[in-house]
Amino acid sequence: MILLSRKLFHFHRSAAHAPTHLPSFHLPILFSFSSTAENSSVKSTFMVDYLIGTIGLSSEAAIKSSKSLSHVKSPSKPDAVLHFLKESGFNDACIRYMVSKNSRILTAKVETTLKPKMIALKKFGFSESEILQLVSKNPVFLIHGGIQSKIKFWRGFLGSKENLLHALLRGKRLICSNLDTNIIPKISFLRDCGFLDNQIASMINNNPNFIVMSLDSIKRLKNRAEELGFSYGSGAFCSVMVSLCQISRATMESKLNLLGSFGWSEAEVSSVIRKAPLLLETSEKKMKKMMDFLVKRAGCEPSFVMKHPRLLMFSLERRMVPRQYVLQLLKSKDLIKRKLSFYSFMTISEKKFLEKYILSYGEKMPDLYQVYLALYSGNSTV
Repeated sequence: MILLSRKLFHFHRSAAHAPTHLPSFHLPILFSFSSTAENSSVKSTFMVDYLIGTIGLSSEAAIKSSKSLSHVKSPSKPDAVLHFLKESGFNDACIRYMVSKNSRILTAKVETTLKPKMIALKKFGFSESEILQLVSKNPVFLIHGGIQSKIKFWRGFLGSKENLLHALLRGKRLICSNLDTNIIPKISFLRDCGFLDNQIASMINNNPNFIVMSLDSIKRLKNRAEELGFSYGSGAFCSVMVSLCQISRATMESKLNLLGSFGWSEAEVSSVIRKAPLLLETSEKKMKKMMDFLVKRAGCEPSFVMKHPRLLMFSLERRMVPRQYVLQLLKSKDLIKRKLSFYSFMTISEKKFLEKYILSYGEKMPDLYQVYLALYSGNSTV
């Protein structure tokens, strides 16, 4: 500081004796710049302190969030927003998360922005807990323009409030996307391809991010699905479109090559994907482990797995291993008298499995339920 003062003092003296050709506006600019920087620093420090002390953000998060709040000079507006949010049922943790995701909410006008949007959400039939869910996950519901018209559109297109809630919770970009320039052209393209509105709605419900992709990306997905041999209008075509939008072409080809390594021809691999499109979302590591289990421990032929590819998608630890152990146990006690379908045994719902293969043998094998439960919970190994 002393050194800086000396330098400034030296500068003043030099300026006083400066040659006449030196522009006289240098000094005012220096002091103006210094004053602006100081004011900016004070504002920035104020908001960082507010975000840490009042909201509860970490120092790192506060500094990041304060960048869009540098114009805020007093706590009056943020305090009003906090008061409104707490009155509306949001707890400190929710508010902290919301501010960290979109700090601009602290500068919103309560009477003209926040309240009308909360009222609109209630009018669309969302319960208080559903509104808290929506806004906590995506604060844009309270600050983005045109929310009401977009919710009305999606409510009509998706068919029910439940579908709408599901899509909005999973697809944050859905409510921000421009309907006229972004969404409707893609829906029109899919209709032209032969998809019905309920099929398009199903794809959006399964992965809301699908419809906010670029139109060119959606066209590429359609081409990939065609390459795999899917037929237009089928439910499988819809499923594979959703699966493909989550992986790159390189990842898709890598998974197809893995399936081919199981001894299946290119046509058989295509058949497998058509039967189980969601297999494309299954990791290669899981598919390898599952195939190894089915062939080496369960005694299945690769051709059997090819006919029933859904087997590759179940949980190894929570389904396949426990059920295989139960199957061996029942056979060892000669309790299964008729021919049993391995596929049905593995794919039957958990409720029916318990009723049919665990509880029904309770008298003959009293410990069977506890053994199965231990295996299912991962508290036992076989």
